[in-house]
Amino acid sequence: MAQDRKIGMRINEATASRQWGICFRCGNRLTADGRCPCPARNAEDMVPLGQLEHGAYYFGTCRNARVARWNADTQRFVYVRVKLGEVFPEEIGYWVDAKPGEKRFDEFRPFGKLDSPPFEIQMTATERQWES
Repeated sequence: MAQDRKIGMRINEATASRQWGICFRCGNRLTADGRCPCPARNAEDMVPLGQLEHGAYYFGTCRNARVARWNADTQRFVYVRVKLGEVFPEEIGYWVDAKPGEKRFDEFRPFGKLDSPPFEIQMTATERQWES
């Protein structure tokens, strides 16, 4: 079982994996075969940066998550990352906030607010693993 870093999180790898059962396009639970009948979405369907609510959970997509929590103070999302058996919070930017010439590895694309998140995510990551 994954060891949680001592940063106040009580999420193990099995709990963190529940986010993959959520459709990143509509926020509904996927069917047993991993499908959702909702239509595909693109960048125009994202929640605009100015409409994100502090502390709210959003469904969407990035390389490592489908659920993230917006922190208006840092202007970053926090999501739960599982890497090499460790479970920890990690920060990530909004999809279109990269500046010209700035190297970005990944950003979160929020498609809607999630009223019933599969687990709690703390508001800030105490350690940043990647520059995003």
